[in-house]
Amino acid sequence: MLRLKLLRAGAADAGRLVAVPPEAARTRMLAPVLQDLARRQREADRVWSSYTDLVTVYQEKVLRGARSSPIEPVLGVGAARGVMAELAAASRHEVVASQPGGARDQEALAESLERTDELLARGVKLRTLYQHPARHSQPTLTFVEHVTGQGAEVRTTSNDFARLMIFDRTVAVIELRDDPLSAAVVRDPSVVDFMYGAFEFAWSSALPLSPSYDRSMVEIASDDTKAMIISLLVDGVDDRAIARRLGISMRTCQRHISEIMRRLGAKNRLHAGYLLHQLQDREIH
Repeated sequence: MLRLKLLRAGAADAGRLVAVPPEAARTRMLAPVLQDLARRQREADRVWSSYTDLVTVYQEKVLRGARSSPIEPVLGVGAARGVMAELAAASRHEVVASQPGGARDQEALAESLERTDELLARGVKLRTLYQHPARHSQPTLTFVEHVTGQGAEVRTTSNDFARLMIFDRTVAVIELRDDPLSAAVVRDPSVVDFMYGAFEFAWSSALPLSPSYDRSMVEIASDDTKAMIISLLVDGVDDRAIARRLGISMRTCQRHISEIMRRLGAKNRLHAGYLLHQLQDREIH
């Protein structure tokens, strides 16, 4: 019971053990593991970001206007969707996609439905990564139910990541940094391999998403989100940036923070920061 953190020393009498709520014990047990996963994800994100900057410089200085180049800008949402439709039609083995920002837009889901159906009907493997808030979006869950019924796999994570599609590990499509409605098509094998590896890293720690309600998975996702918020709070990230990175609303973010403060017994944000640092130091030592 002590190893599982379900008992602790009493406040008045250190020789007496008192029961700890299982929810609080679970949070304490999972906190170091989830913090380590979040740290590793941030390391991968930093490397990914550095490559994104290099891609932009290479594109602007060396490959400007060269249609046959390893990196090709595609301007406008219509043109970007057209390119993705062409690449999907040519795929033969696997398509992976990461879609950050929580719940998917209904128009985007409807637009991708026919393309997805055609892929799966040809036996192409499809894996998609969302953020945890997608679990609370009925249009997204309806879409997931449809595609998983045909063999697709969908998972969610609390971490933020880039919007990305990779076709047969040979071509990738990413957002343009300054124009999210446009895209860049990347054909350089080394860059595509790096992007695929980053996707696999995020996928390995993500949670399977089922269209049917799974209380245990919802609770794990909620704890995962809270652990990520704790990590970001310790790093001094403000509420608005936390909400943006996790794909949640400000109201939801502040509700999570209030729950974290309640669990810690914190009187205010400053007190919460102090308690979190104390908890982190105890886990390290």
